Amino acid sequence: AAHSASIMREAGQRTAEYLLGNRIPMLAQWVMRLAPPKVGLAILLKAMRANAWTFAGSGRFEYQQTRAGTELTFGSCAMCRGMLSSVPMCDFYAGTFEHLIQVLVSETVHVVEVECIAHGGRCCRFALQGMT
Repeated sequence: AAHSASIMREAGQRTAEYLLGNRIPMLAQWVMRLAPPKVGLAILLKAMRANAWTFAGSGRFEYQQTRAGTELTFGSCAMCRGMLSSVPMCDFYAGTFEHLIQVLVSETVHVVEVECIAHGGRCCRFALQGMT
């Protein structure tokens, strides 16, 4: 399970590299990198929500930024819908989100899946840790 998780996380990181090289305009990348981290993150998350159909399919992607931190959620996550797992299994998404945020906003951020539909959760939820 740990080996497949690391493979999926790396696949997510590689997907993020594709997005950076081919889908996210250079001007937008420049703005996010130069903005204060909280502003850059807000820009990135708004763009992710606007383009969520490309990675969430029929699932619902949302984010919430509070003083306590930032969380990303998928309702009806296509990756684990109908699956059962003893551990959260959305490492691909965690890897994609983490790499995009580290490159565009803050190198110190880590994305951790804290709830997963396949693990009995009501949604797939990711917490951003280490945001400075």
